[in-house]
Amino acid sequence: LARWHADDEIIRKLDEVSGIGLLTASALKTAVGKPERFASGRHLSAWLGMTPNEYSSGERRRLGRISCKGNVYVRTLLIHGARAALLAAKRCKSR
Repeated sequence: LARWHADDEIIRKLDEVSGIGLLTASALKTAVGKPERFASGRHLSAWLGMTPNEYSSGERRRLGRISCKGNVYVRTLLIHGARAALLAAKRCKSR
């Protein structure tokens, strides 16, 4: 993984994001393939199942829990990475 990480520009850029390490970056790159096929990050997150289900009618907008319809492994890695980044930020703030 480390050799592949050194050769791939997309994985190097993903690794710079807080909460995303080598394993998450390589899994995301493998699952997504070419990121250019998504118009925005919102489309990517919907493809991964990270956006909430929407139960809306008329003027009322109701959002439910995340849809969980995408790649389970990548979504799990991203959620754990986000938790780790938030915990690290909380620890830095308390110091």
